[in-house]
Amino acid sequence: RGVGEEFGSSAISNSMDGFVTKLSLPSAGSAPASIGTSSARVTGSSEKDIYVTAICANPTNNVQEFFISGRTIEANDIFHAFISKISLDGLEPIWTKKLGAVRNSDHVLGIGCAVTPDGKDVYLAGTVKNNAVIDLSDEKVEPIKWSSGGDD
Repeated sequence: RGVGEEFGSSAISNSMDGFVTKLSLPSAGSAPASIGTSSARVTGSSEKDIYVTAICANPTNNVQEFFISGRTIEANDIFHAFISKISLDGLEPIWTKKLGAVRNSDHVLGIGCAVTPDGKDVYLAGTVKNNAVIDLSDEKVEPIKWSSGGDD
């Protein structure tokens, strides 16, 4: 229920939103002097909660993007997993994939992610409940929205 400029809104909300914040570290490796040099709020439509549970990146030195994964809790208390590719510059989303279950009463939770060393593939790990079958189509889910400031 983050509020404030860093989280994209000054209004108090009843839904949980995820966030990503970039912190600039001093050269000695001690704690940052400022809160965040840039932040992005990961939010859904009204009455939905978003939980960011993992961040992963290509293990090479030339990282231009990274991934976050997690889960949404829909208005009907059903969980969907998601993974988003984020640009390192400006924390802008490149794409988001949201995975639900074939049956609307089953849960799919995204818990972690990993990128292959060549950067060509990303893995999303998680949990299914009630023997859920994951629906890999894009037809049944709403996109996740991003905000870098102001009202959503």
